[in-house]
Amino acid sequence: MEESVESRALWPERRALFSREGRGAVRARWMRPSSVLGQNGHHRGKHTWALLKRQVSPEELQTPGGPYIKKTFTIVGDAVGWGFVVRGNKPCHIQAVDPSGPAAAAGMKVCQFVVSVNGLNVLSLDYKTVSNLILTGPRTIVMEVMEEIDY
Repeated sequence: MEESVESRALWPERRALFSREGRGAVRARWMRPSSVLGQNGHHRGKHTWALLKRQVSPEELQTPGGPYIKKTFTIVGDAVGWGFVVRGNKPCHIQAVDPSGPAAAAGMKVCQFVVSVNGLNVLSLDYKTVSNLILTGPRTIVMEVMEEIDY
């Protein structure tokens, strides 16, 4: 659901999903934190936003035998974007996933930590830098993430 700056001011709790339109032009697709809006404005899907239980350091994610498993996703952006939100600082994490977007189809989940984007290690980068890498890169992205193992 595309929205203007004025609309965002009326709905400050909405967050942007990565999207790119045309030849490098960047636009944001907005959604409510508690659900995803369909094109007709009706709610669809389940809760797709999550908060981290605690902050994790890049060193902790790289420790052999730690409680994390590495996963790799190849995500091909569609007409409105990749369908996820990155937040956090050194390391970044996946804050939201559009359940009907390309990221969800690839298997991405909330609370995964971003390790690399297209082969570039991003563990020591903030979310703005990582977002810029994604938005200015190719339509197909390869992301490595670390996910906490559930015991």
